[in-house]
Amino acid sequence: GENSPFRCHNNECFYDIRYGDLSQPTTPRTKGVASFKTFHIHVDSSHTRMINDMIFECSNDNSDTGFENSQISRILGLSRRPDGLTSQLAKRGIIQNRFSYCLVPFHDELKRPSILRFRDNIPRPVKNLRSTPFLNIDRNHYYVELKDGLGGSLIDSGTLISRIDENTVRRNAYQEVGFRDFTTMTLHFKCGDYLIDGKYMHYFSDEKKGEGYFCVALYKSSKTILEAWQQQNMRIIYDMNGGRLQWVTETCANDHSP
Repeated sequence: GENSPFRCHNNECFYDIRYGDLSQPTTPRTKGVASFKTFHIHVDSSHTRMINDMIFECSNDNSDTGFENSQISRILGLSRRPDGLTSQLAKRGIIQNRFSYCLVPFHDELKRPSILRFRDNIPRPVKNLRSTPFLNIDRNHYYVELKDGLGGSLIDSGTLISRIDENTVRRNAYQEVGFRDFTTMTLHFKCGDYLIDGKYMHYFSDEKKGEGYFCVALYKSSKTILEAWQQQNMRIIYDMNGGRLQWVTETCANDHSP
């Protein structure tokens, strides 16, 4: 169809998708080949469920994500698009349209995986859990209402450094942030504040590589986007059934596979 991300020729379908702030000259992009695959999902230690006709997009070109040297092998699509993994699993009644992750700090000396969780495997924090409703701005992205912003804030973990809208009400929020003695930053979402610790508001280069610099980890933009760097050590829950984003601080290195 006209709005389909796929272009097919000679029985092969290709995609070329950009996301994030499309007004910027460099935005995250993924390109590759799409096909239908059969997935085998472990239900428990002794049972596997076979799911046919899952749309699988094999990327061979990922760029401008912000991660080191763009050295990522693949992108796991968790967007609200019909071809997103969560959308496909929810349509089949497998994940109840809820998923969660907790990003282990990128500079931890001992590298540990970050776990993606679904359904009843999502922990239930009993203290300090905050939430804010999703905005239905478009059918692809996760937007929430930002009290001082225009058009809300986009939540994304596919790129590294957050972006701040220069056109916020009454003042330029990007210029206001600036370096202030390793300060914290708070995003005032509707119904709850998202507090970012000072160590996740700054980027420190790898001295072992002879770089030796640090900076405030923000880009200026025409919209606010909360990216992966500012989601470290935070339990993030996308609850599409309840129509809300939930979060609470957590030591993500303690989040182990079941």
